[in-house]
Amino acid sequence: MEAGAFRRLVTERFGSRLERATPDNVRAFAAWFHEQQGAGREEGRYVLTDEPGASLEGAMKGFLDDALEQEPEQARQRLWVVLLELWYGVLEVHDEPRFERMFGDIPLPDEPDA
Repeated sequence: MEAGAFRRLVTERFGSRLERATPDNVRAFAAWFHEQQGAGREEGRYVLTDEPGASLEGAMKGFLDDALEQEPEQARQRLWVVLLELWYGVLEVHDEPRFERMFGDIPLPDEPDA
């Protein structure tokens, strides 16, 4: 994707300063983006299995190695999306205990009143 088109897409989805980014819409965007990037790849090349040695570490090493082989703009976009995904994953895990302390005793609408 051309750099300007990618920038416009991100701005439309999340706002000019990512002010509309949430863990849910970041996950949805990342899944869509990775699916789009997967078009045209060798079939079966990126499948993880339960074989000995298959791990998240191995998958990340493969991802980073592949990024070095891609055209610079394509690699930049893929790395940006993965960083966005990782950052929102960290925020979600980091903020969950804090929100639980702040709002944990408030019944949710689908929970019966205590």
